[in-house]
Amino acid sequence: MDQIKKSDEKAFSLLYGRFWEQMYSKAFSILKDEGQAKDVVQEVWISVWERRMVIDNSNIKGYLINAVRFKTFNYLRYSKKKHLLVEEFLDVYNKDVQSNNIEELVDFKDTNKKSTTL
Repeated sequence: MDQIKKSDEKAFSLLYGRFWEQMYSKAFSILKDEGQAKDVVQEVWISVWERRMVIDNSNIKGYLINAVRFKTFNYLRYSKKKHLLVEEFLDVYNKDVQSNNIEELVDFKDTNKKSTTL
C-alpha cells in the first residue's frame, strides 16, 4: 500500500491482480449476477484508488472484502428502491390509463421527483 499511496500504478495493478478474484467471489455470492458483481468490484477499486492516501494498510485484504460487502449491500438497497419506484409507476400508470385520473399522475410525478434525490 505504501507504493500505491505514492500513486504507483504498477503496485496498484499487482494488488488488483492479487485480490480481484476473492472480491468478485464475495460480490457474486451475494448478488448471484456476474455483471452486477463485476460492477460492484470495479466501484470498490475506483474507491480504493481515490482514497489511497487515507486507507490503513494494516489489513488490506480485510478492508477490500468489507468494502465489497458494503458496496454490495448498498447496491441491493438501491436496486430495491428502484424496483419499488417502477412498481409504483406501473400501478399509477395503469390506474391512470383506466380512469384518466390526472390527480394520481401529478402525485406520482411529485413522488418521483422526491425519489430521485435519494
